[in-house]
Amino acid sequence: MRKYCIKSQPGRTDFLEIITETMDGYRIRLISICDGEKKIREDHITRHLFDICLSTGYISEQSSAEMSFSAA
Repeated sequence: MRKYCIKSQPGRTDFLEIITETMDGYRIRLISICDGEKKIREDHITRHLFDICLSTGYISEQSSAEMSFSAA
């Protein structure tokens, strides 16, 4: 499962995980951590919007080392 970090406000951590790929985009899981509270939701994002977010730096793929660290 690919995991991406989302640019967010100070004191808040947001991640995006790709669950599955669809014909026109991706089924994703959004994880938001703020003030120790974790919120999780699932949604769909088009391939076009995902590519724009990636190319502008709004999201960035996490390395395996970063994923291990954030899971701890």
